[in-house]
Amino acid sequence: MNWFTKAAMGINRFMYGRYGGDMLSFAIIILYCVLVFIANIAKLPVLSLLALALLIWGIYRVFSKNILRRTRENDWFLRHWNRISSWFRRIAHKFSSLQKQKTLAAKDKAIYKYYKCPKCRNRLR
Repeated sequence: MNWFTKAAMGINRFMYGRYGGDMLSFAIIILYCVLVFIANIAKLPVLSLLALALLIWGIYRVFSKNILRRTRENDWFLRHWNRISSWFRRIAHKFSSLQKQKTLAAKDKAIYKYYKCPKCRNRLR
């Protein structure tokens, strides 16, 4: 057994019974990176301290043995995150379908004429 395998087994033994990483921990670490970047650009030490507190909280969550509480926190986060991300997905879908319509209209302009109904606002070809 080489040293890498022994180290991996030691980490596995240490993490046994601990919560580990989840989406909330990942989001906390990403937010930490963003805040550190902004703090370095804007020269705001208070923001760096806030980012450090977030990093400590994220690491605490990963190594926590209170699995039930961490699961509840993650479920709460995912409920709110799914609402926000679905809203952004709907906007992105509307934008992409609008772009698709414009490109199709540009390709077909030589052959077809497009009209927009003033009452129902549908596009007619």
